[in-house]
Amino acid sequence: MCVGVLYCRSFLGSMFRSPAVDIYATISTDLLHTILQKDATAKKAWDRLDEIFSDNKHSRALALDIQFMNIKLDNFSSVSAYCQEIKMIADQISNVSEPVIDKRMVLQLISGLNDAYDVIGSQIQHAKELPKFYEARSMLILEENRKNRSSNTVTASSETALIATVNNKVNRQHQNPNDRTNFTNS
Repeated sequence: MCVGVLYCRSFLGSMFRSPAVDIYATISTDLLHTILQKDATAKKAWDRLDEIFSDNKHSRALALDIQFMNIKLDNFSSVSAYCQEIKMIADQISNVSEPVIDKRMVLQLISGLNDAYDVIGSQIQHAKELPKFYEARSMLILEENRKNRSSNTVTASSETALIATVNNKVNRQHQNPNDRTNFTNS
């Protein structure tokens, strides 16, 4: 027995909803308009989606490969974002062609580094055994954190040196007997 009108409608709606409606609800509007057909079954909707995604498979794989090989750290705000892009494109390549092996992801990770990460890149590259992608990612993130701490320390030291220099100038002015702004009466 239904307790409320809204509850009954949602319960009955989910009981009698077509599987095709579930597919329609989970895809983008563009795809929905492309595959939407009157009285389509879930199987027909699924087959239509499969045709769309399988169409030009080789061209898409090639375009993704080129995109993958051109991923550079300089185009990202952090090592984490850089690694995430490598993983995301590798997953897309795997979806349209063949899986991207871990070794290839690590080699791309190294080849896209900038000069600031030369040392850690060389360490990863010349290791006896190439680390797994997530291990190499962790190494780069730790290096990024070290660099950030180091630059913060340098900035703090520079600020301290600037304050000390200003204080020294002020103290010298107060010690100058010809300075009329000296308010100390000793």
